[in-house]
Amino acid sequence: MVDLMSVRGIGPAAAKALTDLGISTAEDLAAASPDTVAKVRGISPTAATVVIGIAGEVTGIGGTAAKTGKATDKKAAKAGKKANKKSKAAKKKAAKAKKKAAKAEKKAAEAARIAAEADMSIALNRAIEVLGDRKWAIEWLEKMSGTFGKSPKQALSDEGGLARVLSHLRGVDLALNRY
Repeated sequence: MVDLMSVRGIGPAAAKALTDLGISTAEDLAAASPDTVAKVRGISPTAATVVIGIAGEVTGIGGTAAKTGKATDKKAAKAGKKANKKSKAAKKKAAKAKKKAAKAEKKAAEAARIAAEADMSIALNRAIEVLGDRKWAIEWLEKMSGTFGKSPKQALSDEGGLARVLSHLRGVDLALNRY
């Protein structure tokens, strides 16, 4: 009788689980069905066929099972290589997508920066038009945006920021023209 642990691929946990299924020797394993062996956690149906074949080789039992195991071992190796190739391709594809997303994010940030500068230019030009002086316009924009607790660019980049600033300027314009 050959111990289960002498079969390559069977460790202490698998040996205990197989013993619980009534497979206590390598001979029992060589004679077992792949479905029975696959009930052990961590042993797939393909791996079950392979370990049965190895057990057959170790014990000299099951010429057919051993041959099947060898053939399955080759198939498993081939399947492993194929899965590895797919995994590498998927990783490469994911890296490419990540790079593309980063590029798009950078482009969006640049577009937002340009839009904020354009809004700042619009607001500043309107403030100069209303107040009549660039220095006063800049001071007014800083004070006005300071009431929101933000810099002029931050205040303008908020949703509706430019509209809010232009609305304030309309009020200033009305107040200046009344007096």
